[in-house]
Amino acid sequence: MSFELELARFASLDDEDLEELEQKRESVNTKKATTNAVKILRDYLAEKNMNLEFENMSPEELDNLLHRFYAEVRMKDGTLYTRSSLTSIRHGINRHLHSAGKTVDIVNGIEFKKSREMCKAVYKDMKRQGKAKVEPKTPIEEDDLKKIYEFCDLADNRHLQYRVFVDLMLHFGRRGRENLRELQVCASLYYFKISCRNATEFLHKCLVCNL
Repeated sequence: MSFELELARFASLDDEDLEELEQKRESVNTKKATTNAVKILRDYLAEKNMNLEFENMSPEELDNLLHRFYAEVRMKDGTLYTRSSLTSIRHGINRHLHSAGKTVDIVNGIEFKKSREMCKAVYKDMKRQGKAKVEPKTPIEEDDLKKIYEFCDLADNRHLQYRVFVDLMLHFGRRGRENLRELQVCASLYYFKISCRNATEFLHKCLVCNL
């Protein structure tokens, strides 16, 4: 009598595996931004002699806290944060609360109207003081870009991948390397279509990249 062993269709993950998957969801930079945002809020609470465990506050208490925090938070030199920095702090605190198992949403939740209105007022004051302006990064120099292109040997598969990544970062509006790994084939096809001079070049690029 013979027995056939059937392979399990579904995986069996323990709690550590599940937690590891959740942690991989966020990029390293996002985790740093979250950690920094939480530290800023805890430093504020410590200076004001308040309870550092803001995660345990009720929505009403947290809304009142953030109402004052948005208005009073400053950089280490005492100057205002820029709009983008304050926005990053808000979303960082929100991510931390979610990771702590809280269901509140301090950015869009109806329970946080008071603090949200204060944040809008602070944004408006920042604009008046010139702190709402976004400072663009310095464009890459033409000579440096030339060196990058010369390094990328299109006959080498890995170098071809480097070249595609560089072109995507430069021409595809991806804000540097942000979300590059999440791009789909259809996005690559669109990129090739708008970057090629004719249909033959478009088809060649698709074949080279196995699209």
